[in-house]
Amino acid sequence: MLSKDWITEGLSDFEYKQYVLLAWLKNVKERFARKQLYPDLPELEAHYRNMQAIISSYSAFITKLPGELIGTDLENQRLIYEKDLSAAEAMNEILDIVAYALPQLDPLRSNGRSIYQEVEQHLSIDPVGIVPLYKREGYFILSCGRRRSFIYRFRISGLDMNGQPLSGISTRFIKSTTLSPALQSTQIKLELINSYRELPNPATFVVNCSMPVPIYHTLLPISSELVLRAVAA
Repeated sequence: MLSKDWITEGLSDFEYKQYVLLAWLKNVKERFARKQLYPDLPELEAHYRNMQAIISSYSAFITKLPGELIGTDLENQRLIYEKDLSAAEAMNEILDIVAYALPQLDPLRSNGRSIYQEVEQHLSIDPVGIVPLYKREGYFILSCGRRRSFIYRFRISGLDMNGQPLSGISTRFIKSTTLSPALQSTQIKLELINSYRELPNPATFVVNCSMPVPIYHTLLPISSELVLRAVAA
């Protein structure tokens, strides 16, 4: 994990920052090669946005630098200030790091997005029975072909008046099982209703995946996003 303040915290030495960044990116690249996207892909996106924000705020930063009154311009009726450029020099060091880091992040970020899209293309989601009006809580069955299936309970922290999600989705593992002709998703839903009576008619979905990917670092978070979209639809 790369600290969100890695550019400004600790030493400002350019070579040291290069070492920190490249070591992290090397690990991310290795995990992407194994199709492990989380938590690295959201971190990459966040660091990229932060660096873009640093660049866009540079002009405003220079404009707002404090200045010392050194004289007056009587002809134009204005005061003359001399800006303290030491802060600007520190900012320039940060910009040098950002200018180096952005091209390093960009291809890996694109690679992570491509893997996400590839996995998403191999996913399908279907409701089990009728989807109720109350959809903030429910279950989804993560089915991975002949492998064991995993049952999760989900909760969406808020929906707006149009049913759109206001925030994210949280999940809790319930148990694993194996879907078969003898054990269908509708039967699993009935078992869940009997076991967790606080949800007498839960929104329940089956997410099928047709490619082998890591469950906890890729499949579960992407499937959770899929459920979130299905609930908001």
